[in-house]
Amino acid sequence: MDSLIDLIFIFDICLNFRTTFINNAGESVTDSYVIGCTYLRSKQFYMDVLSSVPFSELLSIDILKFLGILKV
Repeated sequence: MDSLIDLIFIFDICLNFRTTFINNAGESVTDSYVIGCTYLRSKQFYMDVLSSVPFSELLSIDILKFLGILKV
């Protein structure tokens, strides 16, 4: 279930690179390059990336490697 939720967050990040927005002049921005650059500069991008990282799986892999080193 956790992996499914992580995949949904990753899909959301991909969608945000294609989602139009309204700029300060009140115009709808549809240029993919401008949308992507704006999203990468936003705080929301970093929050989305942090929320999609599967920390539980990364920690379990590190713990297994550590236990393997202890066996040696």
